[in-house]
Formats: sequence, C-alpha cells, structure tokens
Amino acid sequence: MLPYKNLIVINRKNAQAIYLQIAEALVQLIQQGKLAASTKLPGSRALSKLLEVHRNTVTTAYEELEAQGWVEILPKRGVFVHAKIPLLKKQTLGRAADKTTATIGYSLEPLDFIDPVCAMPPHRLQFNDGVPDVRLAPLALLGRAYRSVIQRSTFRKDLTYGNPLGEQTLRLALLEHLQNTRGIAMELDHILISRGSVMGIYMVAQALLKKGDVVVVGKLNYTTGNMMFQHLGARLERINVDEHGIVVDELEILCQQMPVRMVYVASHHHHPTTVTLSIDRRLKLLALAEVYHFAIIEDDYDYDFHYQRNPILPLASIDQLKHVIYIGSLSKVIAPAFRVGFVVAHPDLIQKMGNLRRIIDRQGDFPLEKAIAELFHTGDIQRHIRKSLFIYEQRRNRLSDLLKTHLGDCVQFQKPKGGMAIWTIFDPQIELKKTSQKALKNGLFFSDGESYTVNTPHLKATRLGFASLSLEELEAAVLILKKSITTT
Repeated sequence: MLPYKNLIVINRKNAQAIYLQIAEALVQLIQQGKLAASTKLPGSRALSKLLEVHRNTVTTAYEELEAQGWVEILPKRGVFVHAKIPLLKKQTLGRAADKTTATIGYSLEPLDFIDPVCAMPPHRLQFNDGVPDVRLAPLALLGRAYRSVIQRSTFRKDLTYGNPLGEQTLRLALLEHLQNTRGIAMELDHILISRGSVMGIYMVAQALLKKGDVVVVGKLNYTTGNMMFQHLGARLERINVDEHGIVVDELEILCQQMPVRMVYVASHHHHPTTVTLSIDRRLKLLALAEVYHFAIIEDDYDYDFHYQRNPILPLASIDQLKHVIYIGSLSKVIAPAFRVGFVVAHPDLIQKMGNLRRIIDRQGDFPLEKAIAELFHTGDIQRHIRKSLFIYEQRRNRLSDLLKTHLGDCVQFQKPKGGMAIWTIFDPQIELKKTSQKALKNGLFFSDGESYTVNTPHLKATRLGFASLSLEELEAAVLILKKSITTT
C-alpha cells in the first residue's frame, strides 16, 4: 500500500477545508500515475487513522472525488479510482508551427472600419479620453452591497436565466433616477440595461439599420460610433460641429436630398469637442425628426457630470421617446470595468432589442445589477456622484488654469461646462504626433489627436482628460507637455 500518510500532507492552519486538502492530494496522485485506474483506495476508517482525521472527513473527501468523476464508490466493495480516467499529455508546438509561422485554417474577412483597441501604457500620468478616477470608485460600498445581495436566501431564484431587458430592481431604480434627474416621462417597459453605453449604441444600430441606410454624424464625432455604423453597412453623412453643437441647418439640407434613417448626437457634451447643443438647435432637430421620420440616438454618456448644476435637459425629455433613443452609462459613475449602461426608448424598440439581446449576451450581470440597485436605494450612488462632481470640477479648473499659465501662447480651449476632458486646439506649427511621442518618453501619455480629427485633418487638436489626475499630477503632466512640444 502506498504511504498515504507521507503523500497526503494536511495543513491545519490552511483556510481550505481538510476534506478538500485530502481530495486534491488524491487527485494529484491520480494525475501523476501513482494511483492507476481501478486502484482500490483505503477504506474511510483506515485512511482516517493514517491521517489522524475524523472518519466523516475522509468520507466527505471521497464523495467530493466521486462528484468530480475521479473515483467510483461501489456498495459493499469500496472506493476505486475511476476506470476511465482521461490521461492528458502536455502538448507543445513544434519548431515549424510556432506563433510566427503558423497559419489559420480558415478565411477571415477584415474589419475594415474598426480600429484595434490600443492598450494604455503603464504611465502614471495620462491625459486620456476622459476617464473617471478609479481611485474614487466606491468599491467598499459596492462590495458590501454585492455580498448582501448574494447572501440572501431569496437570491437563489435570481441565479437562473432572467429577463434580457435587465435585472428588474435596477430598471426600477433607474426609472426613478432618470425621471428625477432628466425629466423623462417613462415606464418600466421603456428601459433596457446594457453592458455599458457602447453595447447600447451597437444594439440600437443593429435593431434599426440595414445596409445603405444614411446615418448623420458630426465631422468631429465619437469614432467608436462611426465604426459601429459603418460596420453594419450604413452610409455616413457628416455635418459640421461648432461651438453650439452639430449644425442642424446642414442636416435639414441633407434631409431634403436623401432619406435619413438616423442622427447620432451627444447633445450634452459632444464628443470630442465637449460643446453643448444649443436650445434652438435641439428644437429644430426634433422638428426635423417629426417631418422626416428619422431616429435620433442621444448619447448622454456623462450627463451626471455638469459643473453649473443646471444642465439642459436631454432631448428625450422633450420628445418623450417618440424619435429619441436615450443612451447612458453607469461606467463613468462607478468605474469603466463595471460595464453597466442603459437604453431608454419606445417599448417597441426596447422589445426588439431584448429579442436581439437573447442571441448576443442573453442577459446582463444580474448580481452586479442588483447590487448597484441597492446603492441607488440607499442613496450611496447619488452621494458618490456629488462627491465626484466636486472633485472633478476642481480638476477641470486646475487644468484650465495650468493651460493658460504654461501653454497660453500655443493652445486654445473653452472651459467645458461638464464632462471629464478639455478639447484643446494646438497652434498649427506644433507637431502633435512628435510631441506625443516625446511626452511618452518623458512619462506622459496623451493622444496625438489623429483619431479625433481624421475627417478634419487640418485641425491639430486632442482631448486632455483631467478627471483621473489629482491636482498635483495635473501640474506635473502640463509641465511635461510644455517641455515636450515640438514645432515644425
């Protein structure tokens, strides 16, 4: 008989249960070939004496191994290593089939309109696209709410498949929140929970667009949105964006020339310029939708972060969801890794999106959604938003002052009324690409702006995200930027 006492080492200080330690040790012996298929194991009484544990502990270990398929417990005969244990051999790539030479065995069509995601460099200082400071994320509150949710006996019924439209308590919480903060008249069947606003935009486009449909966007626009629409076969028509938002008069001319299926707009803080769509243009946009019967995607990704405390209500609050599809995100409120967003639209579209969701994602992360709903009910989310708003306003003001002080002779910008980034236009003599590369070597990442200005190549501009940097870090970042500026 094998020296089980020496082969099965039990650590009584280990947090892992002893029966699991025994089971894992036996699995290793089987995998190593020391216990061959059909080998009879010691009885529970004998092994418990050898290991100096309670007999029930060994019995439980054997039951665990049987449940995993490693052993067979045969009445009146004993416990045996399973006769059909699969033996897996480690596979290695041959020299002729390494990563550099191996070829895929089937064809792949290129994604012509989609740029690959670029991993952010590990630099402490980053002027990113406008990302919240993850150091402020309410992880303790969310963790406590998550634990509270999953430990309730009533939660087990929520562990099965649920409604593709999202977890109901979060939908109800958002229904109240959006009514109170956005003035949108809506019911529960007007809302779908998505995994972030990006998924929401894509699902709306998938549900509404067919190949050749015209989608109107700004010449300066959210590039991910552009890529989605083009990938789905839409034809993009671009109109100008000025200090008052998209130029709606140009949209009217387009509507007279061709059937427009959809208009994409970030009415509150246009991406990338951060400008707010003016009241008169909002009203004209809605009037055009009434006449020409197109849909409006209103991407309100950071509505909660408006520093004048009196944000203009969204288009959806005026239109009452006849033409407007309102999309928002909680990822900016909590942290980007928590992919929770929402789509608010006419119930007919929401139901179609729910049907589509079934073959894409089936449903969202119900435990997370339920935990976030808890934070709405306790008021923790609202308090976190107010706290973050205060901090981000300080950072916006600090970056504005630093840019004026150190770069006032070579940049132009308008202090944004909200959001997490400053749209910064550089002097035409500055080589943004070279400046970005030089700054990276000096410890600062910022975009050279090409992804923003691809349709306006004469413009040298980029977004300088301020929310994720402290006041001290903002100063250090601006000094590096100043030092790195390269002119023609």
